Amino acid sequence: MEQVSRAWGWALFFGILTLVIGILVVVWPSETLKVLTILFALQLFVMGIYSLVKSFSAANQHKVWTVFLGIFAIIVALIMIRNVVATVAIVGFIIGVYWIIHGIIQFIMSVGDKTYPTRGWTIVMSIITVIAGIVVVAWPLQSLTALAWLIGIWFIVLGILGIILGFMVRSEEKKELKAA
Repeated sequence: MEQVSRAWGWALFFGILTLVIGILVVVWPSETLKVLTILFALQLFVMGIYSLVKSFSAANQHKVWTVFLGIFAIIVALIMIRNVVATVAIVGFIIGVYWIIHGIIQFIMSVGDKTYPTRGWTIVMSIITVIAGIVVVAWPLQSLTALAWLIGIWFIVLGILGIILGFMVRSEEKKELKAA
């Protein structure tokens, strides 16, 4: 197992894979969001089917609720697939609202309690969180696209580092073989 975990090929493979994913996300950020939305919708659809099948199990004491959840998951999945762009925008809007509420609550807690740990940083972060939430609520689709772009850049950096790591591990293996 130790030899497999140290194999330079794995590090190189995951580095290249991460780099490719990062490039794809940077080149097509809005399409990436659409693909993720469709994948989530497919997961909900399969979960809905599973719930319906599970409802017929003799051991299931909550058949009606299980059927309801199954049908609900399937309906939500179909709505998501039917209008992917609106779904992405709604998710962005919900994230923005959450950030606004979270930031306000953190601000109130930290301002109202002089013994609050890391009070100054929490106040600053809560203000930034509220501002970020307002931006995301105002432009949900564009904000998520920008976030996808940043994640893509991060994946590119991680991919390059993974590739470098793969070659470094290979170099160490060669040194060990020469020494033996």
